[in-house]
Amino acid sequence: MLKRIIWLRRESDVDINMTKSSRGRFLRYLISSSYFVVLLSAVGAFVVMRHRERVQRTSTTALLRFEASITAQYGSYEYHPSPTSRLAYDGGELTVVHGRGQRVMDFSVIDEPPQVVKWVVSIVGEHGLAQVTSITIRDDRFSDADVGLLLAFPDVREIDISGTAISDEGINKLASLKQLVVLDISETQVSDASLHKLSAFKELRELNIEGVDADDEAVAFLQQELLKCWIHR
Repeated sequence: MLKRIIWLRRESDVDINMTKSSRGRFLRYLISSSYFVVLLSAVGAFVVMRHRERVQRTSTTALLRFEASITAQYGSYEYHPSPTSRLAYDGGELTVVHGRGQRVMDFSVIDEPPQVVKWVVSIVGEHGLAQVTSITIRDDRFSDADVGLLLAFPDVREIDISGTAISDEGINKLASLKQLVVLDISETQVSDASLHKLSAFKELRELNIEGVDADDEAVAFLQQELLKCWIHR
């Protein structure tokens, strides 16, 4: 009986040792797996940023062939309404839009990256981390064929392509940029047909269609659909 108890105790000790060993191997496996996942995630993020950098740098270079001002930032975008003033006259009151000031025709970043990612910027470049939020083009050579360049910037919030050669085809290409907050298509060849499609841009706060062939019905429809949007006609 005593021998059997001793044997069972030895078996129990062996089981406990095996269990501890198995737990140790399992913990080491988890730790090594976690390191692998972190490493894989880091590599994946680096590949994405490098791809973004190449795409946006190429599109930026192409846009700067026109008279373009491209603004990027590391921080969150904040909408600031265009400065206006009101003038009284015999028939009522007139709102005057003063515009958004002079813009430098170049690519610029308006803020500094967070301290913790500055070293990343040195590796992947500004185009890989900074978000392009505003694009202004002052060139009548810019046409529907060039609108695709704007689609390389999924974070853009303000687009001014007034006075360019875009038409309804160009507006159709902009359909994926529904995050737009400011859109200026004044003095372009856009018609009522595509103006109706802008009703899907629910984030719009400013829409300038001055000089566009738009009738009262189209403007009224847009105003009804875009309740928070100021439409300048």
